[in-house]
Amino acid sequence: MVHSLELSFTNEGALEFHIVGDGVQHRLLCQLTANATGRPVIAGPVEATALGNVLVQAMAHGENRNVAEARDVAARSFDTERYEPEAAEEWNKAYQRYKAHHTRSESIMPTNNSKLTLYIATEASDDHPGTIGRPLRTLERAVSLLKICEQKLDELVIYLR
Repeated sequence: MVHSLELSFTNEGALEFHIVGDGVQHRLLCQLTANATGRPVIAGPVEATALGNVLVQAMAHGENRNVAEARDVAARSFDTERYEPEAAEEWNKAYQRYKAHHTRSESIMPTNNSKLTLYIATEASDDHPGTIGRPLRTLERAVSLLKICEQKLDELVIYLR
């Protein structure tokens, strides 16, 4: 997930994340963000909106030449707090469980509005998505996937092989 987020913004990847505004007052949020992303979090300043307004006005009046200089002024003007990632192994395990669940549940969503077809075969795996080429192993897994399917189904077909 962090990899996808990083690719959205840069080709190099984020070395750290910055949280500004009211969220910096919530230490648990900042720490959990560091833990979940595996990257340090720099928290602060709280009044980011007001600060941004002042810095843009200063740039307009020639007090700061560019955004980098304005950021330097902000960094020197306010205290920040740094949160380092903790419990990386547990977070990585949780992320792997999320990815496995997300992949399975995403693949069973009906593609033609309200019809869903699942395949079950005794030699298969419940880690499979339930397609003809990668069937589920048990009916119990099919039922559990149906419970997380948020779309109303008009037709459900389950093939047992």
